[in-house]
Amino acid sequence: VPANLDAILRASKIERVIFNGKSAKKWFAAFQQENEGIAYYLAPSTSAANASFNLERLIEVWKPFLIF
Repeated sequence: VPANLDAILRASKIERVIFNGKSAKKWFAAFQQENEGIAYYLAPSTSAANASFNLERLIEVWKPFLIF
């Protein structure tokens, strides 16, 4: 049973959600709605199955999401 994150997202100071790949975004959308005031971003998966991104490229792409 998926957790209902709506109350947590509304009551917290979360400003952004970063999806670790398309599957994460797909599953979030299947069970949750995006909340106003929160920015949602899709980043490439860090899974080893994502062979099109080496570690250096993943760091380059993910860094702007993590430094604020």
